[in-house]
Amino acid sequence: MFDIDVTISTDLVVSICFHITILFFILYFLFFYVISKKGEDVLKNNIDNISDEIPDILDEIDIQYKDKINWKSIRENAVYIRDNTDPDIDKRIEENNTKYKKIGLCIGFGLVCLTILVFIYYKFYKKENVDIGYIIKESALTFLLIGIIEFVFFTMTASQYVPAYPTSIGGIVLDEIQKNIQQI
Repeated sequence: MFDIDVTISTDLVVSICFHITILFFILYFLFFYVISKKGEDVLKNNIDNISDEIPDILDEIDIQYKDKINWKSIRENAVYIRDNTDPDIDKRIEENNTKYKKIGLCIGFGLVCLTILVFIYYKFYKKENVDIGYIIKESALTFLLIGIIEFVFFTMTASQYVPAYPTSIGGIVLDEIQKNIQQI
């Protein structure tokens, strides 16, 4: 019914592999070295916003549950937790993040190998002309333009976006406090 002749040029196949590989590395480095750092800053900012309201919340709790709460014990526990953080938590997080960085690098290495194999296949096995100079120039121009667009988008939009409202985080904290007080 439909007779479609799809002919894909050798340069296009190599170019696609090359583009995917470069794009992967750009996204990899953008995520691990820019976006994840920004996420940490947003989380810290949200926690700082909640911290300003904690004294008022504790005063209200004290008014309503004064006779049921041992504030001295709570303070001692809080100081102990602050001064004796569990190093295993940081270690597990670091191991997890390192694992996924390594997985990303393995994927990137695989894409580089695939691109090289595709190039070798067409250039030496199929004996087709692969204009690698054109592919590199085209890719440089494409990624320069994409890079400018991504930079403008990230600096003007994505980096200003707040993924979690401090009020919603405060609400979650209050709900947890309320659940625990009700168990007293």
